[in-house]
Amino acid sequence: MPSLLNLPLTDLHTAEDTDISTIASNSTGIIIDFWTTKCTRCPAALDKLHALSLDPLYAKYTFLSIVCDALDPARDILHADKDVKWPNIRHLFTPVESKELAKAHYGFNQVPFYVVYEDGEVKQASNKVDFEALVKPAYEEEKKEEREFCMDEDF
Repeated sequence: MPSLLNLPLTDLHTAEDTDISTIASNSTGIIIDFWTTKCTRCPAALDKLHALSLDPLYAKYTFLSIVCDALDPARDILHADKDVKWPNIRHLFTPVESKELAKAHYGFNQVPFYVVYEDGEVKQASNKVDFEALVKPAYEEEKKEEREFCMDEDF
């Protein structure tokens, strides 16, 4: 698996510059969604990512969306409504040159593309991530806690 590529990033809400290593140093885990403003599947992928960000099982993850084609259209998409779309995801921009580096580094040629980083390494980098498998042990424990056991009177 490749290492985490330290891309230069601009926050789409604050316009502050940052990079992946700064975000990673403050996070237990990161789920990154690379997307473009012209992608027809990307809004649905961001909807799914936002739903995961609301699930307590994914509380250890920082969710990032990195748009890698056009800054102003991305801002328009995020602020199209009165409320900001996908508020639990940190929305970032990386220039086209950095997108090309990311494509070469992670080996992707279509978006949406996900990178899952935890425990100091990239665990998955793919167009299809089994998000449930990321939290399966915690999910199984939660299911065990929901079970009620009772003794039969004849026991």
